[in-house]
Amino acid sequence: MKRIQIIELKAIEQNDLAVRLRDQGKIDEARQTLIMNSNFLKSNAARFKSKKLGAYAAENFYDAENLEGDDWIKQRKSMRENQFQRTQQQIEPPEQEELDEKK
Repeated sequence: MKRIQIIELKAIEQNDLAVRLRDQGKIDEARQTLIMNSNFLKSNAARFKSKKLGAYAAENFYDAENLEGDDWIKQRKSMRENQFQRTQQQIEPPEQEELDEKK
């Protein structure tokens, strides 16, 4: 497994934790978790020159700003879908393009 994949899996776990904290009414803790996750992703995006991690950092920061109000249910659904999609990408076999690059 590549370092970027490992970093992304850790970030997915933290994003999931933030949703669970928010569901428990711990909005400030959820926000802090997402901000720390965003910073973790941002620093690793720079370290490994990864646009993918940079984009996920931005998503986590956006999530942190949208934990309250009427839009929370929609935001929660979006976060869960994102977690699912990212997890699925980790377990699916590599695309043929990626295999060809390794040859």
